[in-house]
Amino acid sequence: MHESTTTRPLSRREFAKRAGTAALIPLAAGVPVLAIPGARGGPTPQEAQEADEPPGADALLEYVRTLYGERLSVDDLAKIREGIVGSLRAGARIREVALANSDEPGLVFRAYRGEGP
Repeated sequence: MHESTTTRPLSRREFAKRAGTAALIPLAAGVPVLAIPGARGGPTPQEAQEADEPPGADALLEYVRTLYGERLSVDDLAKIREGIVGSLRAGARIREVALANSDEPGLVFRAYRGEGP
């Protein structure tokens, strides 16, 4: 990562706040405001399809850039963009799976209670 000499180091508390906020980024992708065509200069649905990029990816990258921009290089931002796009695509694939109310998980946890008598 690229670190500027003019910025002050993050305190533990500030880092924890920013890390907690960054953890919420994937959840923010489901907010309808981010999906409005042309909102805050974001791509229209046609542009997003042409770029093969889920809607909201640019808004999430801009959020990360706003928080950590002075500490990130161009290569770091490219890797973060790949991660955001991958997470949004994975979320879209998960949402495509139709589940019935009676569907159960593929693995059922049962606590080991030792050998029975």
